[in-house]
Parts: sequence; C-alpha cells; structure tokens
Amino acid sequence: RPPFLLTRVKQLAAIIAALTFLFVGLWFGVSTYYAPRPSYPYYDTQKPVPPWSEPTPLEGNRDRGGENR
Repeated sequence: RPPFLLTRVKQLAAIIAALTFLFVGLWFGVSTYYAPRPSYPYYDTQKPVPPWSEPTPLEGNRDRGGENR
C-alpha cells in the first residue's frame, strides 16, 4: 500500500505545482501588460483621418429647390 500513497502524493504535488505555475504566469502577464489607451476621438492620432470616417453628403441634398424630388 505505501507505493500507492507515494504516487498519490506525487500526483497531487505535480497538480499543485502546475496550477501554481499557471497562476503565477497569468498574474505576471496581466500585471506587466499595458494596453495602449486610445485618445478621444479614436482616430485622433498621428495618422490622417481615413476618408470613410467622414460622412459623405446625401445625393438629394445638393440644392433645396425641390425640382428633383
């Protein structure tokens, strides 16, 4: 019976060590990760504003006369 108990203790120790290693690795990864905070508005960076972010004028709104309804 003692070898069974010894293998059980080794198995539990391996599981605890693996979980501890995983937890410490995740904790270290999260604590050292700094996400780049986007300024407001989102496209206010060094790059120019992409053309699709500016709304295009509507087709029927060229003049307010009313002849092309």
